[in-house]
Amino acid sequence: MQIRKTFIVLFVVLIFSFSFLISGCFGKKEINQAADIKLRVYAFGSRSEELYLENVLKNFSEKYKELQAELRVAPLPPPEQQTGDFVSGYEYLLLADFAASDPPDVFFLNKGRIPAYIENKALLDLSPYLTSSDKKLFQLSNNKPIYALPYFQEIQVVAAFSTKNPEKSSELLLYLAKSRLQKEAEEAEEALKRLQKATEEGAGILDRPEMLYDIWNNLAFSYQNKEILLDEDSKHGDEYLICHEQAYRYPYMMLQFSTTKDNKKPQVTLVINQQYIENPTLRRNISHALKVLIRSIHKDIDEEKAQAILTQIGLAKDASDLSKLKAGKSTQYGNYEFQALGDYVSLGLKVTRL
Repeated sequence: MQIRKTFIVLFVVLIFSFSFLISGCFGKKEINQAADIKLRVYAFGSRSEELYLENVLKNFSEKYKELQAELRVAPLPPPEQQTGDFVSGYEYLLLADFAASDPPDVFFLNKGRIPAYIENKALLDLSPYLTSSDKKLFQLSNNKPIYALPYFQEIQVVAAFSTKNPEKSSELLLYLAKSRLQKEAEEAEEALKRLQKATEEGAGILDRPEMLYDIWNNLAFSYQNKEILLDEDSKHGDEYLICHEQAYRYPYMMLQFSTTKDNKKPQVTLVINQQYIENPTLRRNISHALKVLIRSIHKDIDEEKAQAILTQIGLAKDASDLSKLKAGKSTQYGNYEFQALGDYVSLGLKVTRL
């Protein structure tokens, strides 16, 4: 398949300058070399992600002995080279392969990059290869083309339109997506068990600040989000900083413990740097952090009650419309007040024990 020239010209100069740079750390590993059919898989991520994928593909090839999987995993670029959903280095090499009419059969993309590949007819329509139960599992449409399956957070897994084995590529996509879904579900279940143990007496982070890590992090795991975890490295006095490579490793959120000036009542505030709320990855993390904060206050605040509190302070249930925090609405649950905050620089949610 030929990708339109408009898709190639934009990147062609950068492609060749980066391809030599990253080729040494983008090595390939073949799994089940004696198989009849070869499928090439490109991904990006950490070393732990590479090891996880190697294990998943090993299990896949044991189930489908006629298939050989060749895995390439590119490391994430340094923060200064990270531009939104575009993963530099990884995508430069991927586009170079497309330009050479030799793309991988299966590859990973951030969700925001999918439309560009669809527009250039680079992706395989998976719908003919998915059963109705598959579509139901991943909440996919029965009446529209399906070009990607969800993998982890904003990352999706796709197949090239030009793959010589569309049915086998689709089977591999399903295996990758289902394996990750099962892994995250198991981790979330374990996190909830640890959370229940940490909050046996009902008290949350305002009443038992020494339990902050256990309560906050296990709630974060329950949302399958490891990017908002807290530890000693994030602690600076009474503040906990949350950073991300897409915010150039600067803190785009801060959890701040304090007391009221008049009667010294304990309070905790999630402060949000407003300049990052349009970034899809950071906005998702902020939305999750708001839910985690609300639910960390008392064990009786479950997902449904957290959504009700979000609605009462002016946000949607998924907390994605962050700018509405500026309205400054407040609500009360039991002995706790939830107050939305906002100005030209920052947004936030403050919780005070009354």
